[in-house]
Formats: sequence, structure tokens, C-alpha cells
Amino acid sequence: MTLVIQIISFTLSYALALYLRQELLIGVFKSESSFEYYSFYFILSLAVFLCSNYLEGIFRVNKTSQNIKLFSHIKTSFTLFLIPALIAFLLSHHTISRGFLLLNALINCCFQIIIYKVFVKKSHKKKRIAFIGKRKLFEKLSTYCTEQKLAVTFLEPKLFPIHKVKLLEAIEKYEPDEIYFTHFEKRAKTIITYAHSHSSSKTTLKDISLLSVLLQKESSLQRSKKFISAFLGEDNHFQYYSRMKRLFDLLIVFIFLPLWFPVIAFIFCILKITYKEAMFIQARIGQFGHVIHVFKFKTMHSTKNTNKPNTATDTRITKLGWFLRRSSLDELPQIFNVIIGNMSLIGPRPELISIVSENYNSLHLRRTFLKPGITGLWQIYGRKQPIHSHLKYDFYYLKNQCLSLDLWILLKTIPAVIFKRGAY
Repeated sequence: MTLVIQIISFTLSYALALYLRQELLIGVFKSESSFEYYSFYFILSLAVFLCSNYLEGIFRVNKTSQNIKLFSHIKTSFTLFLIPALIAFLLSHHTISRGFLLLNALINCCFQIIIYKVFVKKSHKKKRIAFIGKRKLFEKLSTYCTEQKLAVTFLEPKLFPIHKVKLLEAIEKYEPDEIYFTHFEKRAKTIITYAHSHSSSKTTLKDISLLSVLLQKESSLQRSKKFISAFLGEDNHFQYYSRMKRLFDLLIVFIFLPLWFPVIAFIFCILKITYKEAMFIQARIGQFGHVIHVFKFKTMHSTKNTNKPNTATDTRITKLGWFLRRSSLDELPQIFNVIIGNMSLIGPRPELISIVSENYNSLHLRRTFLKPGITGLWQIYGRKQPIHSHLKYDFYYLKNQCLSLDLWILLKTIPAVIFKRGAY
């Protein structure tokens, strides 16, 4: 169900509810309602409606059952009545009828159920995943999906040979929804990328090389069920929290837009004038081991040595760069990564690819289950230690993550940045 259809259906339900209300008032009181804020409540209700649908995962193309979908529409409609009614009460808009808001929610619920019946097929086929790589991991994931009764089918690795022509033919023949590969070798990656890009099938390519290291042990797979199910695209409580956290991130970013955007613009102009280069993009490891590209202010002179600076006396750091690093302002452009969606405000820091390849084992890789963040517990308490050598903060957050903890970390980050604890 597309976003456009959702917006159109909501607009029609709101217009119909308003029409019925006005007709009722004319029939009973011989006059229409003089309330001036129907447009405001239309925008408010639409925002609540879209946010509720996003939280329930209605915009996702998933394999959930029809009963869960219908229950999601009922919850969305209840929220659609409750929140605008509460705001109307707080704003003392007593002239807007609670009956109108309830009527709008009920009509919208009927529209959603009708649209769902018309546009969503009752038969839900399993998602087909082409697996290219280690057979042991293939067997583990296949067994796991069977035990957990997930709507996922892994296609045999032998069906997809590492050969440009044969692999392309296999993709065209079996038409998988997604392609997972576990190869670290550059040649194998090149062949797989080539076959995927030249295929006419609409498939998604995922490099799970790092995830394969994490899941080598059977205990790791069983201990991380909610994360693995989320990675495979199945709805669970972790995905619901992830969507809620995504809305939380965007809300905070939007509210504080007048504060962070002028600061970024000012620093960008100063760096551009002083050093002719203001920002750069750096490849790092994101959620589930996927490579992401983060934005940072440039704080070092251009040299062949690209290693991470270990002390404040590193001669590669510019004078202005030293201040930016001490104040953590060099990380501020990663707000754009939050907007894009490959980072969050709160989470484990995204690590450099070289450090992950040299220092990480399966234990370290557990921190990649979460979407990386701009700040976290490590930034508050442990910034002097290397991230990969001080995992207790990330593991604590992995176990206890919630929105209240996220808010607490955000508030604690402010004094940590002001007093520059452990920064260089």
C-alpha cells in the first residue's frame, strides 16, 4: 500500500466526516459549524495517521498475516482519534466535536480495511533469498527460519556459481527477492556485483561477510533472535522499537533545526575559506556490517597517512580541526546521516573498516546489530579508550535500549561535550 494511496484515503475520509458533520448541524441547528481550525486538525491528524502507520509497519512490504494487518489498522484509528482529541483539550478547542474526530477515525478505519482487501493479496509467498557463500551458515540460517516459522526460503548456494555469465543466468532463472553473499575476496565481490547490476530481476544485494563471522557460533544465532529476524525483514518488537526510534530521531532533528543548521553552515564556510576543503565522506561499518558513508568536517591536513590520530599532538590535525575534535563538532554533519537513515542519534559509534578487519572478532561484531549513532554511552564515559577495547557500554545499551535511555544519553552528552571529557 503506497504512501500516495494512504494520503488520498485519509483526505477522503476527513472530507466525508466533515461533510456529514456539517449536514448534521444544518439538519439539527439550521447552521454550519463556525470552527476555524479544521485545516489545522487535518494536518495534525494526517501527521498522526502517517506516523502510526509507519510504527505499525503498514508501509513495509512484509509477509505478516492478514489478522495482524487488520489489528494494526484498528490501533491506528484509535490513535487517530485519541491524540487530536487530547491536543484539542489542551488547546481549549472545545468547539471541535469529539464526535467529529471519532467519526473521522471510524471512516478512515473502514477505508483502510477496504483498501487492504482490494490491494493486498491474501496469499503471501515466502521471500526467496539467493545465498552465495559458506554452506555451514546457509544451513544454520535455513534451519533457523524453519524453527522460527519465518516466511523466508534460502536457495541452495550451488545454484549460484561464482562466474559472471552463469551467476547472471541463475539470477534471471530463479528471480530471488534478495541476494546474500559472504565472500571477502575482491574478485568474488566484483563478479557478484556485476551479475546483480546486469540482471533484469528486481533484487536487493546484501554483503553479509561480517555477519557471517558473528554467526559462526550456534549460540550467537540463538542469543540474537530478534536482531536476525529483523535483518531477514520479519516484524518483531525490535523492529517496532527501531521505527519508534527513527521517529524520535527525526523529531529531535526537526525541533532543533534552528540550532544545528546555522552552526554547520558557519563551520562549513570557515573551513572552506581557511583550508579550501570543509567536509569529507568516510566509509565506515554500519548496522549488520553494511558499509555506510558518514559525513565529517575535515580536521586534518591531507597526507598519505590516513590512520586515525591517537593524540592531540598529532601534527596532521589543523588548528581549527583541533578545536572541532575537542568540542566534537567535527561529528555534527552526521546529522545528515540521521536524516538519510543509515545512522541514529543514539547508538554505537560507526567504526573504520580497517579497524574492524584488524581488531574485531565475533564478540566485537555484536555491536553492529544496532544502527550506529552520533553519541552514546561510550561518548559520555569512555572516550579515552578505543571503541573495540571497551565494549561494556555498547553491550549495556544493546541489552537495555529504550527511548527513555536515549533521551538520558542525549542530555548527558551536553556536559560531556562542553567539558570535552576524553576528546582530542
